Amino acid sequence: MDKNKDDNSPQEEGTDMDTTLKRPCTPSASLAQSLKEMKQMREGKLPKKSWWDYIKEQKDKD
Repeated sequence: MDKNKDDNSPQEEGTDMDTTLKRPCTPSASLAQSLKEMKQMREGKLPKKSWWDYIKEQKDKD
């Protein structure tokens, strides 16, 4: 048994570390969009939603 090998390595679990996720936009662009939406909510142009409203909306989509 090789002492330098980690027993919990992802390769042994069958996961591929070369897989990457594509982001729809950069983190800074996402933050900018969120701040714009918050401003619109405060101005009354967008309805305010709680976290629970969002979860319910996502479940209704399925």
